[in-house]
Amino acid sequence: MSDTLRITSVAHPAASVCHGHPADLNDAEIASTKLNGLPVYHEHDTHGGPIGTVLTSYQPSRGEDAGALMCESLITDPDAIKRIESGHERGVSLGTELRYDMGGKVISRVNQELSVCGEGARPGCVTKWMAKNHEPARRVSSMHRASHANVYGTPRLCHRHTTQPLPIRTRAPPVV
Repeated sequence: MSDTLRITSVAHPAASVCHGHPADLNDAEIASTKLNGLPVYHEHDTHGGPIGTVLTSYQPSRGEDAGALMCESLITDPDAIKRIESGHERGVSLGTELRYDMGGKVISRVNQELSVCGEGARPGCVTKWMAKNHEPARRVSSMHRASHANVYGTPRLCHRHTTQPLPIRTRAPPVV
């Protein structure tokens, strides 16, 4: 019997978080979207064949992913399972076809596929839970939100993840 991997992922963040691209879904679209049966690809490579299938999708009303479009997928490709388990590919990306009117306005969005990738373009589109074969699922990603004020009770600035170093003052400002 071949190994399978069941993953639960954020396919699209809540509309309040992500609404800057024409392919981004609004609240009504997220609530009515059904991804069941869509193919799952590696990095939108539709020529390479699917690595799995979306089993179901839903929109949670509470918790850290409230308002997001969540999905559960079954990954069957052995190489993809290794990449996901190793942590190299925990991102998720929704492949959406945009249809326009003659004036260039988006009139519909059609979800064509889901892809597993290194990092999705939309914030927070990651695999949250994994279960190999019929084992219980394990949490593999969570959101931690804490500012210094919330943790320690004193108002201070909160650092965000960045590729740029924090500014360091090397000398005192001049006394005026």
